[in-house]
Amino acid sequence: MIQSSCDCPYNQGTCKHEVAAYYWLRDRLTSGAPFDLAKELGKLKKADLIDVIVKLAHDPDIHHRLAHDLGPPSSNPETFVQVCEREIAEKFSSGTIDQQEMKTLKRYLFRKIDVIQSDENPVSRLFNSISFLDTVTPTIMRCDTFIHLLFAVRDEITDLMVSAIEEIPRAGRDMVLQRFILMWYELHLAVYNDVHVQLLKVIVPMYEGDKTFLIDQIDRFRNTHAEASDLEHLDEFTKVLTEES
Repeated sequence: MIQSSCDCPYNQGTCKHEVAAYYWLRDRLTSGAPFDLAKELGKLKKADLIDVIVKLAHDPDIHHRLAHDLGPPSSNPETFVQVCEREIAEKFSSGTIDQQEMKTLKRYLFRKIDVIQSDENPVSRLFNSISFLDTVTPTIMRCDTFIHLLFAVRDEITDLMVSAIEEIPRAGRDMVLQRFILMWYELHLAVYNDVHVQLLKVIVPMYEGDKTFLIDQIDRFRNTHAEASDLEHLDEFTKVLTEES
């Protein structure tokens, strides 16, 4: 309250009537126990709590924070990526990569793919795969003739991601898939439109979480990087999710 007045005779400052009004207003505004967010969230069942988080994640800013804070899972793909980045910087020139050096790069990349594939945890294998693809793509595109190597790596990593998604246990799978989809957008892998569609073909039939979330992500792809040839698939994905919701 900024100011108050009273029509009683007292003129030496705030009167007792104004003070009483202040206390009355204070009690009215603060009646009841303060809202305890942690306590209220603790009352929710796991499925309801996940639903709250996913609905909040529709906000792009919260998307970003969740993707960052939740991050890749326990095996920490960032560590794997950092190793790859360091090794690439040490082993390969910063400019155009010639044919001879490209052969060395190809051997290096496929050794790393074998490392990812050897991981028995499908969740960490999934996040390692997408992180690796994002990390090595700029290096591959510095090659004199990069297209064949790019496609070869893309195909291998796509197969790893598809198999990893299919192996994730049903319990908690939807949350993993949501994190994965958010990470895909964080990394801006627009050059791999066809991979995105392939992954959605696997994800949509098995996804049991918030359908609105996945529909929103498909629309986001449609309105940004999707090509004309993708639209029919995206329409079909949206139709399936809408009928299930």
